[in-house]
Amino acid sequence: MKKLNLSQKRKREIATGYLFIFPLFLGLGIFHFYAFFNNIWISFTNKKALKDGIFVGLENYGKVMQDNNFWQSLGNTVWYVVICVPCVIVISTILAVMLNSQIRGKGIFRTLIFFPLVTAPSAIAMTWRWLLNTRYGMVNNILQSLGLETVAWLTDEKYTLISCAVVIIWGAIGYQVIVILAGLQNISTTYYEAARIDGANSFKQFFYITLPLLTPTLYFVLTLAVISMFKEFEIVYMLIPSTTYNTASPAIDASRTVVRYYYDLTFRGEFNEGYGSAISVCLFLVIMVVTLIQNKLQKKWVFYGG
Repeated sequence: MKKLNLSQKRKREIATGYLFIFPLFLGLGIFHFYAFFNNIWISFTNKKALKDGIFVGLENYGKVMQDNNFWQSLGNTVWYVVICVPCVIVISTILAVMLNSQIRGKGIFRTLIFFPLVTAPSAIAMTWRWLLNTRYGMVNNILQSLGLETVAWLTDEKYTLISCAVVIIWGAIGYQVIVILAGLQNISTTYYEAARIDGANSFKQFFYITLPLLTPTLYFVLTLAVISMFKEFEIVYMLIPSTTYNTASPAIDASRTVVRYYYDLTFRGEFNEGYGSAISVCLFLVIMVVTLIQNKLQKKWVFYGG
C-alpha cells in the first residue's frame, strides 16, 4: 500500500512539473519552432505583405546568390564579427581580471561596466548619435579643441562601419565581463598558491594558470559573441536610420548588416517576405557553419582539466 502511495505521489509530482513547464514549451513551440519552420516554407514562396504566396521553389535562393546588396551586407557583417569579437573578448578579459583583483571601489566599477547591459539598445544608439553628431557632437567638439578636423562619423561611408562597431563593442562588454568574472572566480586559489611558492610572478600566473583554466569560459563567450554579431541589428539601424522607403544610401550600404537588409526587404518598401525569408535562412546556415567550425576547433585550445 505504501509503495502504491509513493508511486502515486511521484506521478503527481511529475505531472505538476510538466504543468509548470508547459507554458514555456508552448511559447517555444509557437514563437520559435513553428516560426522557424514556417519561415523556411515562406522562403520558397513569393509571399508579399499580408498576401498569400505561391510556391516558387529555389527561385528566391537563386536571387540571393546574385544579389550584390546581400553580399555587401554579409561582408559588412563579417567585418563586424572580425572587429568586434576580438575587441570584446580582450577588453572584457582585462576588465574581469582587474575586477577580480583587490582594488578600491570594485563594486562601483562592476556597476558601471554592467550598466550598458541593462540599457535599451535604442537608448544606447540615441546617446551615441548625439555624441557622434557631425556639428554638435561631443566627440567632434573634443577634436576641434585639439585643433583637429571634425569627422562625419554617421554620414560618411568611410567611417560608418567603424563607428557602429565602437558602439556595439561598448554595449556588449558588460555581459561578457560578468561571465568571464564568474569563470575567474571558479578557478581554485590553490593553483596560484603553488605557483607563488615556485616563484612564478603575476605575468606567468596569468598566462600559465589563468588563461588555460579560463578557456572553457572564453569559448562560451566567443560562441555567443560571434552569433550575436552575425545577428546585429538594433544598434546599426538606430545609429544610421533611413528616413524614406528608399533605403539605399552610401552610409547605409557601408554599414548595413544582413539582418538589417532582411528588415528593409521584409518590412519596408515592397514588403517582400518570401525573398527576405530566404536571406534569413541563408544567414542561419552561415551561423550554423561558423558555429560547427568553432566547435571543431575548440578541441585544440580549450582546456577542460582542473
